Amino acid sequence: MRSVRDQLLMVEELRQAGAREQALALCRDLVREAPRNPDPLRAAARIALEAGRPQLALPMLERAAALAPHRAELHCDLAALLRDLGEDAGAEETFAKAVAADPACQAAQLALAEIYEAQGRVGDAIRHLDMLVGLNPAALEPRTRLALLLAASGEEERAAEITRETMRHAETALAESYRRIRSQGPGTPADEKDVERLAWSYALLSGALAGADIARFEERRGEIGAALRSYRRVLGVLTGEA
Repeated sequence: MRSVRDQLLMVEELRQAGAREQALALCRDLVREAPRNPDPLRAAARIALEAGRPQLALPMLERAAALAPHRAELHCDLAALLRDLGEDAGAEETFAKAVAADPACQAAQLALAEIYEAQGRVGDAIRHLDMLVGLNPAALEPRTRLALLLAASGEEERAAEITRETMRHAETALAESYRRIRSQGPGTPADEKDVERLAWSYALLSGALAGADIARFEERRGEIGAALRSYRRVLGVLTGEA
C-alpha cells in the first residue's frame, strides 16, 4: 500500500494535470484512510478553492486546523478563506492563532498588520511588523510596510533608519538572487527559474524604492548632497553597479 505522502504526490500530479475530480476523489479516500492527518483535507480544500467552491473548502480547512493546531500554515489557509468570505472577525482571530502557533509566520503577521491598519489600530499594526522584522531582519516586505506606517505616524527618523536597512538588505538579496540565477542550468525546472526571477525582481524594486525614499527624506532635511548620493545609489542598483 502506498503511503499517504506518496498518494498526496499523486493528488498534486492530478491537480496540475487538470483532473480535479479525480484528485478530489483520491483526497476523500485519504481522509477516510487517515482521518487524523490534516494534509489530505488541506489538499482537498485547495482543489475546491481552485474550482471556485469556497463553501466546500471551508469545513475541510476548519477540520484540518483543529487536527493540527500547532501548524500555523493551516490557520493561515483558514483565515485567508474566512477573509475572502467577508468573515473579518473570524479571519482576525484565526490569523492570531497562526501567530500564536508560530510568531515567525510572515503571512499571518502581515495579514494582521493590514487588518489592524484598516481598523485604525496603527500601533498594533506596527507591533506586528516590528516583531516580524526582529524575527527575520532580511525580510523586505515587513520592513517596507513598517517604514511606511512609521512615516505616516510621524516617526520619520525611525522610518528612515528602517528604510536604510531595507536598502542594504535589498542589495544583498539582489546579489544572492543574481548568483542563483546564473548558477541555474538548462535542466532547471521552469517554475524554479520563475521563482528566482521573481525574488530578484522584488529585491530590485524594494531597493530602488527604499533608496528613493531615503533621498526624499534627506531632501526634506535640506541635506542635498546626501540626497544626490542616495539617488546615485538607486541608479547603481537599477544598473547593477551597486
